[in-house]
Amino acid sequence: MSELGHYPFDAAGIMPPASESDQTYATLSRRASVAHAADLRDLRQEIEAVYDLPAETTVLAMAEDEHVSGHTSPLHGLISIAPRLFAYPEVARFVGVHEAVHAQLGNSLGAAAIDAVAPGYRRHFHAAIIPAWLRGEVDLTENAEYIDGHYYDGLVPGGWQGPTSMTLEATEAALSNYFSLVARDLITKHPGMPLTHSDLFMRRWQSELDAVAPSGPEVYAGREAWLAELMVTGISMGNDMVDYSQRNEISRNDVLTWEEGVANRIAADLTGANLDVVNEVAPQDLPKIFVAEKLKEAGLTGHMLAETVRSYADLHTLLRKHF
Repeated sequence: MSELGHYPFDAAGIMPPASESDQTYATLSRRASVAHAADLRDLRQEIEAVYDLPAETTVLAMAEDEHVSGHTSPLHGLISIAPRLFAYPEVARFVGVHEAVHAQLGNSLGAAAIDAVAPGYRRHFHAAIIPAWLRGEVDLTENAEYIDGHYYDGLVPGGWQGPTSMTLEATEAALSNYFSLVARDLITKHPGMPLTHSDLFMRRWQSELDAVAPSGPEVYAGREAWLAELMVTGISMGNDMVDYSQRNEISRNDVLTWEEGVANRIAADLTGANLDVVNEVAPQDLPKIFVAEKLKEAGLTGHMLAETVRSYADLHTLLRKHF
């Protein structure tokens, strides 16, 4: 387990100045995260005391929503916790570990897809970009035109054939191709346009990549907002592809609900939480609770699941073997 990993505040836990205006991304709230810096620091320590939280993970606060208690953008490595939960330490700890399970599954794919071709970029995202976001120096904004218009077509092996064609392997390859471009500063954007890669890249991407040596995040020094957009856009693209591939992988099950059940089972056993108390404060959809009970009936303990379900592929193997 890492100590505090990429804790986004300074070592003393002193809060940076809050931005005058809030900025949210994927349920994250800049203002709430700054206001609850000490609570977030303590919660991360409590999560790491029982679960092997990946280093490339940041725990932040979410914009208040009475219907949502926690959320994770798995490939981003961003966990968000509802501020109201800090009044209920047992519940906050349970939700934190639950969300950490989602983060671990995404981290496994992110490490395989990104770190070999763009070493240091995910670490830089958590160690530098997220603190800059908290200070109000950059925003977390994806280039929606690039994602919605499938401008990543040439990055997907065989070309983008639609959601039903996606697999975890194709997702990993597309992410690797994208971040190979990022590490070589080969993605551009013109005013009012989506992100683009050169026509040469689209036709002959491997030869162009081989001709340019990859660089670390320092190549973007002075362009932090641009790197933030590139990182968020690429990882958001990957998140969408993971969602598609998850649904395609095990069509006979609602694999996303099973993932929630696994996270519930792990969090319950590792924290010893009273689930009646948890569900009063942070209620969940009944199918997620039902799935956790099915796992318990199958003799699958949270401690065993925490050790063996470390990736999406592990999750699929578990479902095929037992269900």
